[in-house]
Parts: sequence; structure tokens; C-alpha cells
Amino acid sequence: MVRIQHRAQPKTTKPTAIVQVWLALAWMVIISLVIFNIYSFARTPGRDSSAFLYVAKGILSGEVPYVDRWDHKGPLLYLFNAMGFILSGSSEIWWGLWGLQAAILLGTIHLARKIFEEAFGLASAIVAIIAYLLYYRIFAGVDNFSESYGLLFQFASIYIFYIYTKNGQLSNRNAFAIGCLGGLVFLMRANLIGLWLAIGLQWLFRKRIKNIGMAILGGIVTLSAFSLAFILVDGLPAFWDGAFAYNFAYSQSGFLDKIKATNFFASSFSTPMTLLLLLSYCLGLISCFKSRKRKSDRLMEMIVIAAPFEILLISIGGSQYQYEHYMLTSLPVITILIANLMNNITNYGTIKNLIYQRQKILFVSFLCLAAVLILGSFRQFREDFKGEFQKYIVYHSSSSWSEVCNRLDNEHRTLDIAWICLSDYINKNSRDRDKILAWGAESQIYLYSDRNSPSRFFYQYPLITENYTSKSMIDEFISDILAEKPLFIIDTMNGRLPPLDMSRRLSWNPPHGRYIDRSAEFQPLFDLVQENYSHVLSLGATGIKVYRRNLSVNENNLTTP
Repeated sequence: MVRIQHRAQPKTTKPTAIVQVWLALAWMVIISLVIFNIYSFARTPGRDSSAFLYVAKGILSGEVPYVDRWDHKGPLLYLFNAMGFILSGSSEIWWGLWGLQAAILLGTIHLARKIFEEAFGLASAIVAIIAYLLYYRIFAGVDNFSESYGLLFQFASIYIFYIYTKNGQLSNRNAFAIGCLGGLVFLMRANLIGLWLAIGLQWLFRKRIKNIGMAILGGIVTLSAFSLAFILVDGLPAFWDGAFAYNFAYSQSGFLDKIKATNFFASSFSTPMTLLLLLSYCLGLISCFKSRKRKSDRLMEMIVIAAPFEILLISIGGSQYQYEHYMLTSLPVITILIANLMNNITNYGTIKNLIYQRQKILFVSFLCLAAVLILGSFRQFREDFKGEFQKYIVYHSSSSWSEVCNRLDNEHRTLDIAWICLSDYINKNSRDRDKILAWGAESQIYLYSDRNSPSRFFYQYPLITENYTSKSMIDEFISDILAEKPLFIIDTMNGRLPPLDMSRRLSWNPPHGRYIDRSAEFQPLFDLVQENYSHVLSLGATGIKVYRRNLSVNENNLTTP
């Protein structure tokens, strides 16, 4: 008679009170950071965001991006912004865009949590999510940058890659989906594809050639669909010129300059945090070499490969033009490295002997959380939070926009409110069909005033970008201005463009580096302003001037609001 021996089931211990307190505190911290991040979306769009929204507004009016309104981001970004307009409905407030950004942030956090917890455990997941939320706010700034939307596609691809590789079920269909996600990210900004390059290289090392082929096919299908749409509206050349040719010219810099630009990556973190990331990367390398046959470690293989790709693509524009939001693309790599480091600490034998097993996870989690906060980003985050709180008090304690303008100007907080006041003036002193020109790059003036530019070059950086601009482009711009004669011309005093006022132009210093002086070719615009416009408004110490076209008596009667 054979006896069947039953394996004893492990005892499940109910979390103690102290464990529950630690867990509650962890979720309070995470929820607070989520709320603060979402609150930071609830503001008037800045310079870059306004440009994206202005192009998106044109799409909803039947215009074609790049053809009718020039910009240099990928078309998918404008579709996200158009969706924000649709969700806002008839409201003049940007609720739709805020809600869309909040939904994408929450979706990204959900995917990230599942990856962190599945791969590294609860303690590591808590620390990595908090680190993600801290650095997201620091790097994201105030605008709805393409890098922010790209994070959702990055984590979605990591999730598919990790889950199906771990289970041994990474099919060609999964690879095709990863390729489609890569194609969509490429259509937001071309240098966001570092993660997909790393996945492809990891597959190449593992001889998964079919997966590589299917991923490439997915990317081609996605790009072909958008290209076909532009072909149908006769916009393919303009699409290629704005989304790719300009960015190739914009990112041109010497090899040594790109190497110097890698310092921007390290300088974005405090010195202790930089050392922590280096330690995390070394541990990732060690884990790859120690367990090369385990499928669960394919994730770390891919992340170790992705890290140098991300630094390279962040630095591709050279050392002169680096912005914090470029760092957003590195957040998946950074947080997974941190989660792996926390996992190694949690499983360290000495710690197991120091504390009770059932309290170990949360205790070590908060121990490491304290290290991330103190050594990493807490000081930067605290300053950001302080600034947001002060702006909140100013906004909600003022009785009018004029009072907000004065208080913020006196406290040297921001120029954005000045643009709102200026746009309100333009809106009240013009009709819907009147055109305006913002000389510079302050696209928010068009958006806030609900007025359009007479030219597709509604900001003029492409007209002065070295290795891109041409006489024909400037002639097109000048021809549009002379034909339309916008009602208002606003000199935003952008240092990269010559001032409209002749006396100021004499003392103007031409830009260096990527932007070049084309003053001679803009002379017809200067003559137009001098002969046909009057200075009607200045914005205090900023030097910003507003010019209005001189109107005949009959024309003045027609344009009275």
C-alpha cells in the first residue's frame, strides 16, 4: 500500500499592525505624489505646449500639420493634443488636456507597478514608483512634451517583453505589438526609440531573428499608415521636412560635443544619486553574467543594453541645447535599475537576520525610500513644490488677471501670466478673422487670444536654423506677412531674432551656434512695421512691444469689436 505524502502548506501570516502602518504610509506617499503631479498639469500651456495645441487646433479646423502650421514634432503628439481639445468641448479651460495627461500618467504608473512588483517584489516596487513620481515631476516641467506620452508606450513594451519572455511565450504576435508601439513613439519624436533598439539587440544576442523581423514589420506598418494619410492630403514632403529633415539639422554637432553633452545626464541628479545609479547599473551587469540562462533575467539584460542608448539619444543634440524634459525617456531604465538595487538589498542575508521576516519587506522599503529621498531628488522636489504652492496662493487670492500679473511680475515668478494679459488685450481689440504675428517663439499668444498667424511659420526658429533654413522659406514668410498685413505684431524680444525696433536692432547681438543671423532677408518686415504700424503697448521692464497696423477711417470702423 503506497502512502501519499502531502507537502505541508506554507503558513500565511496576517500582517501585523506595524506592517499595516508601514504599508498605509507607503500608499499615502504615493497617492500624495500622484496628486501633486496631476495638479501640476492644471496650468495654462507654456511655449512648447501652446505650439502643439495650436497645430492641433488647426487639425480640428481641417488644416494639415506641417503644410498649414509648421512644427517639428511627430504627428502623433498633435493627435494627443487634438484629443485634449475634443475632451475640453467648448470650454476655454484646458480640462481635456489635463485629464488626458492625468490618465496617461495613471496608466503608466499602473504598468510600471506591475513590472516592478512582478520582477522585483513589493519593497522594490514601492521605492521605484516613488522615485519615478519624484523625477517625473522634476523632468516633465510645465508642458505636455512628447517624452511624457512616450513613457506609456515604453512601459507597455517593457511589460509585453518581460511577461511573455518570462513565461516563454514571446510570440511573433507579441514582437509585432512591440514594433507597433515603437513606431508610434517614433511618430512622436524620433530619438525616443532607445528602448526598442535595446530590445532588438537583446533579441539579436539571443538569436530571436523572427521576433526582430516581426517587430520591424510592426514599425513599418505604423509608419506606412501615417505616411499614407499624408500622401492623401498632399502633405508627405512637408511631413518629412518638418518631422525629420529639421531635426537632423537641429541635432547636428561634433562627436566631442555629443560626448560633452553626456555630462548633462549626470548633472541632472545629485552626486549621491549619480553614484547610486552607477551602483545599480553595476549590479545589473553582475546579475546578467551570473544567471545568463534564466528567462526572468532577460529584463535586466535589456535594461543594461538600453542605458547607454538612452544617454546617447539624450545627448544627440550636443551640449549647447539640453533640456530637462529630455531626461524623461530615461525614467524606465533608471527606475528598473533602482528596483533591482532595492531587490538586492532586500535579499541581503544580513538584513534577513536583523529583522523579522514578516516586517522585512516594508522596513527595508522605507529604509531605501529614505535614501532615495535624501540622496536623490528631495531638495529639488521641495523647491518645485514651494514654487507651485506660492503660485497657487497668488492665483486664488487675486481678484483679477491684472492683479495676478502685477503680483507675479513683482515676485519674478513667470512671464506666462503676462502673455495671458497681452492676449486678452488683443482679443478685445480685434475680430476673430484678424491675424496677428508673434515675432519670436511665444506661441501661447495665438492660443490665448484665439487668433491665427498669417504664415505657417507662426514661430520663426526654422527660418534661422543653420543647415535647414533657406531663402525660399524666408521669402515665403515675408510674402505671407506682406499679403495679410496682420492687425497686431508683437515683438516678444526673443534674443535669437533681431528686434523690430530699429534703435534696438543696432545694439542687438546676433546669436551663435545653431541659430544664425538672417537680418538682411527680414528687412521687408522691418520696413513694413516702420511704415505701416504704430507702437500701442509695452509690457513693463520686459521690453516686449505691441504694434498695431495703421487703419483708415473706414477700416477702423469695420474692425471695432
